[in-house]
Amino acid sequence: MKKLNLAFLFLATLFLATSCEETTVSEIAPASGNGITSLSSIKELIVFQYDFQNEATGERRGFIIDKHGALKSYAIENGRQGSKLPVGGSWTEEQISFLYNLSQTVVTIGEEEMLKYYNLSRKVYSFSLSPRTEVAGTDTFALFSFYKYKRVAEEQGGCGSAGAHSNEATAEYTVNVLDMEGAYLQENTAEGAKEITDWLKGLQVEAGL
Repeated sequence: MKKLNLAFLFLATLFLATSCEETTVSEIAPASGNGITSLSSIKELIVFQYDFQNEATGERRGFIIDKHGALKSYAIENGRQGSKLPVGGSWTEEQISFLYNLSQTVVTIGEEEMLKYYNLSRKVYSFSLSPRTEVAGTDTFALFSFYKYKRVAEEQGGCGSAGAHSNEATAEYTVNVLDMEGAYLQENTAEGAKEITDWLKGLQVEAGL
């Protein structure tokens, strides 16, 4: 009987300890069917980015394409400002807004064209990347696609909080590399990635950026 009581006490203690832990859940809506049919369904403020960076000076310039199909150029000459922006990885809503507010509209892409490449980008993920190769130089050209997702921090009480339970959701963006050239070489080998890359490079030439 004593062994049974000790086992029960251990399990009860373990339950109380884990009930106080915070867990984080990331939700990214997967691509389904033929994708969306209206720009109003796009949740990402920024969908694509063509970015040039000089690592020596901190200069950043390029363009973004927003959820309305607007191609917007930006130029950051101040290294301190440029350091506020990640290169790939995860972005917060504040970082997205910072870059968006710096950008000026150059041209607007038609809805049919925008939907085609948006839906194609939903099937491209970063686990299809080739190994990154470092090359001499400080200039890097990179192309990215953005995914908005919801990060849910779930905290369950039990340690002095009478079993309180709370959920706090924050929106963040994860960024997929489509192509990287210059000081680093890397490409996304997923189906559709090269088609998006060629499209973005073509837009860069057409817009004279």
